[in-house]
Amino acid sequence: MTSRPRRLARALLRCLSAAAAAASVLSAPVLRAAEYEIFIDVDDEDDLYDLLAADAISQDTFDTLLELMRRGVDLETAGREDLYALPNLTYEDVDAILAYRAEAGRIGNPANLVAAGVLPADKARAIAAFLIVPDTRPKVETHGEVRYRTTHLFGDPRVPPMALQARIRTARHLDMGVAATLERNTVRDVRWDPTRDSEGFAGALVAREPAPMPRLPKFHVAWDTPKWGILAGTYRIGFGQRLVMDTTSRYTPNGFYADNLLRWSTQATRRCRESEANVPLPESPCAGDARYRYGTPDFDWTFGLRGLAAGAKHIALPVGWLQAYGFFSYQTFDVYQYQLRNPTACPDPTNDAEEGPECKAPWVYNRDADPAEPTRFSFSNLPRMYDEILGGGNFSYFYDRRSHIGVTGYGATLRFRVADADLDLQDWAKRPYGGPYGAVGIDGSYGVGWADFFVEAAGSFDSMGEGPPGGFAVIARQTATFGRHEIELSERYYDDDYANPYAGPISQPDTDDGLRARDEAGGRLKYTGVVKKRLFLRGLADFWVEPTEKRPKTQIRLRTDVQATRWLRPGLWFEYDDRDLRVSGHDTCYETSTMTDLEGEPLPCTGSRILIRGRVRFDPIRRLYFSLSYQHEWLDDDEEEYADSFRQDLIAYAQITARPLDPWRLHARMRYEIEDIGGDVTTDALEAEGFGETETLWVYAETSYDVLRHFVIALRYDVRFFLDAREASQLREPNPEHWLRVQLIGRF
Repeated sequence: MTSRPRRLARALLRCLSAAAAAASVLSAPVLRAAEYEIFIDVDDEDDLYDLLAADAISQDTFDTLLELMRRGVDLETAGREDLYALPNLTYEDVDAILAYRAEAGRIGNPANLVAAGVLPADKARAIAAFLIVPDTRPKVETHGEVRYRTTHLFGDPRVPPMALQARIRTARHLDMGVAATLERNTVRDVRWDPTRDSEGFAGALVAREPAPMPRLPKFHVAWDTPKWGILAGTYRIGFGQRLVMDTTSRYTPNGFYADNLLRWSTQATRRCRESEANVPLPESPCAGDARYRYGTPDFDWTFGLRGLAAGAKHIALPVGWLQAYGFFSYQTFDVYQYQLRNPTACPDPTNDAEEGPECKAPWVYNRDADPAEPTRFSFSNLPRMYDEILGGGNFSYFYDRRSHIGVTGYGATLRFRVADADLDLQDWAKRPYGGPYGAVGIDGSYGVGWADFFVEAAGSFDSMGEGPPGGFAVIARQTATFGRHEIELSERYYDDDYANPYAGPISQPDTDDGLRARDEAGGRLKYTGVVKKRLFLRGLADFWVEPTEKRPKTQIRLRTDVQATRWLRPGLWFEYDDRDLRVSGHDTCYETSTMTDLEGEPLPCTGSRILIRGRVRFDPIRRLYFSLSYQHEWLDDDEEEYADSFRQDLIAYAQITARPLDPWRLHARMRYEIEDIGGDVTTDALEAEGFGETETLWVYAETSYDVLRHFVIALRYDVRFFLDAREASQLREPNPEHWLRVQLIGRF
């Protein structure tokens, strides 16, 4: 695929590093892109997994960087939004790259950016792993990659999960890919059975027990040029400030790209997920040892769009240019079983006062169980339950690369696939229920000098209930880049009726009926910069309120890293969160409420959380580095023992990475965690449910070898101990957990 060009970029930049080292020491301090949690300096995917395992980056950041690394960015054709997605770059860096490209005609070797003073050497080296260097060989040259992965938890007798991914690029603009999995934990062949009943009302779903089942979640064929592109298959797409349409997780998306991403899963899954049905059984199907028996998880992925997307990226005008995109999707979704309901029996799922058994999700019976002793599945995902038919487009006028105005819109509807079943979604599911839904909005940007301004306003429409058929949302963002610093200020308002499942703007993770960008108004200030050439600062302060509940909340982040010497880099991180600034004291919760109101609904958590983390990294020689980290967390917990104090958690890390030879990589890591330091398991009920003090130790070692730069063999062995005295840990099987992961990569 793009591995050869990326290796070429890194090799060329290493050659330049020695000559640039002295200049980089004397140069002005560089800025760090505020979107990513740390300065990203990696060579390959293994380095990204290391950052994720050490909690140095979030899962969203990891997904974005992994997709970016596999797809690559071509400096010769990338637009402003694509370049800004590269780690560590500011708008000032991006505009300097575009200005150099326009003046020179082409960039060629990325090292030219350093020689011309466009980028400092450390930034150029850091983005090299994400770049495609244009190939000077014939245009019909073909590159490809085939990746096979499997993982096994010892003690699980079933065939292990597997993933096979392949991607080929040829004829310069043709891109083809596929991603297939073998999963074993998902129920099969879901049907409707009107002869069964669900807690007193007629009709229920039935399904077969989980068994090995191949799936093809990702595939695509695309032809992409600097002027236009077309893609058939699975893809990601986004525009503007992500208020109307965004499935990309990028900060500034503009267009579409192929979706071929599958992820490892690191948490064992409970193998027995059944309950007794309407006939009392001598004991629960998951009683005894079966309750705590765990198995290997399947590979994971997220659903984007699946269909056809096409776009004209640059239609030249006397002044500026136009872009036009159209997209269609016919995606099939899995669904968590409790997100379903019968709309005939329960026409209004939001009416909690009148909600009874008829508004609960229909039972899912096990078709393979003894009819005389029926059982039903619990806490399961149901495969291929509904189709989403979606269509939309974007039309924008660009005065220049920093100033534009555009319109984006889409409409969608759901079609459930289970024959003879009357099904719809619950009100807390991510997608609106009742019928068609969608959104339309207008966005714009304006850039001058050191400042950029962005804004987007949108309205949604849906078919839910008797209230307003939609809502309103608006977001504004201002970025200032000057000297050694970058500051971003953003303001947002999302109406309670703005039910848009494809909105991905700046928002907080608290959800309203399954959606983040809903019932939220707030402002955020973000800063990144360098002081005295060695002190790297990142800060964020976010204040917001839920307009319907009037609960003011805050989130504060501060991170400092110091390049004390060439081989020593300590850092200190601070986090503070408060779910209701009006409430003080500790007699409340921060994570999950265990208290209910008079109607049985869980009370909202209004507590606070403080986290402090220290980390130090040592790089004694070029081929070896190791790091140590300690994290301490104080948070409110509504358990009785914490009525006057915080609950305390801790995590300690140690990891080491070595490259004895260029193609050979070794890595080891240890993570020790205690949740609820000093907590007691006081009742059998708490023991059975797994509350109380938890203590785990997770150690793994991995090695990979790149054979002649065409074939990579990677092995990883994990051991995880559950050390606490809870029944859920003492009876857990297996304990300790022993894992083996295998990855084979072939390139051509």
